[in-house]
Amino acid sequence: MYDRFLLKPDNEQERLAALFELDLLDGQHFPDLDRLTSLAVDVCGADQSLITVFDADDATSVSASREGVWNARTPRADTFCTHVIHEPRTLVVNDAATDPRFSNNRFVVPPNNLRSYIGVPVGSQRGLPVGVLCVTQTYPNAFSQASVSHLQKVGMLVDAFLETRRNGLRAEEARKITAAGGMMLQERQEMGRGVVDLVPNDAPDATGREVLCVDDNHRNLYVIGAILRAAGHQTTECASGVEALALLAARKFDVVILDMVMPDMDGLETLTKLRDGGGPNADTPVIACTANVLPDQVEAYKKAGTASVLAKPIDARAMLEAVATAAWAAPGWASGRLGA
Repeated sequence: MYDRFLLKPDNEQERLAALFELDLLDGQHFPDLDRLTSLAVDVCGADQSLITVFDADDATSVSASREGVWNARTPRADTFCTHVIHEPRTLVVNDAATDPRFSNNRFVVPPNNLRSYIGVPVGSQRGLPVGVLCVTQTYPNAFSQASVSHLQKVGMLVDAFLETRRNGLRAEEARKITAAGGMMLQERQEMGRGVVDLVPNDAPDATGREVLCVDDNHRNLYVIGAILRAAGHQTTECASGVEALALLAARKFDVVILDMVMPDMDGLETLTKLRDGGGPNADTPVIACTANVLPDQVEAYKKAGTASVLAKPIDARAMLEAVATAAWAAPGWASGRLGA
């Protein structure tokens, strides 16, 4: 029987961060990718080819060899490709109708009648594939080992396209941040979300920190990350306390910038669980980021164990100074972690 259990890799949050950096989910059309799916059909003798990327819940086809399939969204659990994301390696299905993983899948039963499938992971960075290039056919045993090899080679071309896009977006982000006579970026947020003015080029000269940024507002995450990366830091971003705790349990960070008002698990609860849970970041400095900056609230955040409190809307200089101060005061940095 077909199992609709949603497969997710252990490093899912880092994989999603790599996906969002590519900005593929806004409905933009990519003719270069269409040429690659058409090539995959030709060299593999396939009925169709797709390039599909995976967010937390859905699969979105960003390129398709067949009209009417591009930009289609499918529940992630319904796809063959989710197995490739879960275990990032080439998947070959010779007859889906006899494979217990897929025999009752809605793409296998009439009227779709998918039988043969090859999927290869694409867009990998640090072993984190953002999507899958696949080919399908409506009869069993359609693909040879040569077809597998051909698709893997087309997959390398997809990888090259995605890496070029990633580098281009990073360069554009840096250009925006450093443009206009010292104004790194001005991001205006309406409907109560404030106005973020990112200003000075003469930011504190303290770089190279690994910073975890946590905020349920993705525009805030973009702006915070952009400032930090422009100043020479490395960032990892996530949108909830639960995601943050998972990342903090997995590897060491130098500083955490934590939104204090989030749904499900707010900043105070996240901070308490971090401090009480041990692990590699139990003593990592946490900078609170919030619009709630009345004196009693600030005092509560400091008593909970934050290194400092940043007011929203975010001031670039204040944030960079807070990161520099917190990182140098943290264990490991005073002893010369940067090799100084």
